[in-house]
Amino acid sequence: MQHCGINLYIQKEQLILLDDEGHPSLFAPIMIATLSTCAQLERDNISFRLQSGRKRFISLSQ
Repeated sequence: MQHCGINLYIQKEQLILLDDEGHPSLFAPIMIATLSTCAQLERDNISFRLQSGRKRFISLSQ
């Protein structure tokens, strides 16, 4: 998208991919990487809780 000059604005995080001159923002890649890592940790946490809940249910039902 950057190479085509398409700008991305994420309202909730107040994140803009390109600055006013069309150059890539220095802050955007850091913020995107941080949000991506947080999302991955949340997915892993949900998966762990689901698996442990299933194991607990199976052990209690026997």
